[in-house]
Amino acid sequence: MIVRRIMSKTVEVKKKLKCFISKMKVNLIAMSLWFSLSFQTAILQWLSSLQFQVSHL
Repeated sequence: MIVRRIMSKTVEVKKKLKCFISKMKVNLIAMSLWFSLSFQTAILQWLSSLQFQVSHL
């Protein structure tokens, strides 16, 4: 009886952990996508400013 209760508890915990981990994965993917996009825009802005400076020399 006690063993069965512990087993059901572990199953619940595992389910919660799986849900949490999948949410975290989605968050991580979104964060990395946003970070790469902002990084790309920063590089593009830097390159355009460099071109601007070079053209004005």
